Amino acid sequence: MEKDLKTAEQNIPEEKKLTSKCPLCKKPTDIKYRPFCSDRCKKVDLHRWIQGVYKVETDEEVDSVKSEDHEG
Repeated sequence: MEKDLKTAEQNIPEEKKLTSKCPLCKKPTDIKYRPFCSDRCKKVDLHRWIQGVYKVETDEEVDSVKSEDHEG
């Protein structure tokens, strides 16, 4: 795993390494948690997705999706 992280880090352009910021707290990113700076920020972001804070727009109707899930 460490070898994979080092290889991945070598493939990132130098200017990107210096300018990448965590989307939540704006601290510099850590290659291990990219695009986040830490495991905490990564988990906070996941929690926001699970709770529905973030949403992806769609043309589907919410009622039809819910009814399909319950028919199975």
